[in-house]
Amino acid sequence: MSRISGRRLAACLAWVLASWIAIAHADANIDLKWRKPAQSVCPGDLVEVGLYAVSDSGNDQLLSAIDLAFVWDPAYLHLLGLSQTGAVPLLASFFPANDPFGINEVVPPQDGTGLYSAYAPFGAPVAATPGGVLITTFRFQALQSTTSATLIEMRSTLGSPPATTAVWSGTSPGTPVTGTLMDARVGITFQICPSDLNDDQLVDLLDLTLLLSSFGLNNGGALDCDGDTDLNDLTLLLSGESLASCSATVGDAQTLRNSRPDGSADGPEREHPRS
Repeated sequence: MSRISGRRLAACLAWVLASWIAIAHADANIDLKWRKPAQSVCPGDLVEVGLYAVSDSGNDQLLSAIDLAFVWDPAYLHLLGLSQTGAVPLLASFFPANDPFGINEVVPPQDGTGLYSAYAPFGAPVAATPGGVLITTFRFQALQSTTSATLIEMRSTLGSPPATTAVWSGTSPGTPVTGTLMDARVGITFQICPSDLNDDQLVDLLDLTLLLSSFGLNNGGALDCDGDTDLNDLTLLLSGESLASCSATVGDAQTLRNSRPDGSADGPEREHPRS
């Protein structure tokens, strides 16, 4: 083989390899998901919802920044702020003040529309794992009982001019790698199946285990919203009246759930339109 032919072959192979890497990169994205602990939420309670970055491939993916537009109903949830406890180290995690999209009227926003931003440390992009990495925790206070679950929604765009929700690549500067956006639903007792502590639309031994793990210790199983977990809550969980309440509200709750194969309760998923 001539030297020129060898060079052409090497160049061709390099081009094929680069194209394969580019295609693999384009197909791999990072999802944003809300996750909340299994708990009985009563008016006045703290509601903590974690924002997770999840690699949609079997491998870790790097991100440099996140811009998230979100909405919620301020009649039921009051946004208190953010917590970085247990979250991945970041350069910044904040609600931008005086944003050019007119979304955050104050910090933290209070009107039901918000814009959040996160920046990875310089030279140290965040690794989004297939299991998910905690970016930050949004802290709300439950204000009043709901007749159906209230949603905390991620929006693809929001504001005027529109801000765009985006996950930015940690390997290709300025490249969005945004995948699926997932909503969260919060049922504030009594109306949304108060005995369903793990939010799986069933009242069973799993809920009993959760209640007993909080018994006499905290309000994690306070079905009667009195601030503690005691015999009264255990009675409510085991009573036929509680089961009837759950069966009566399960239809409303299911309308807010996405029909996912795993039946998980994170909330409806929506594909982010790719640019």
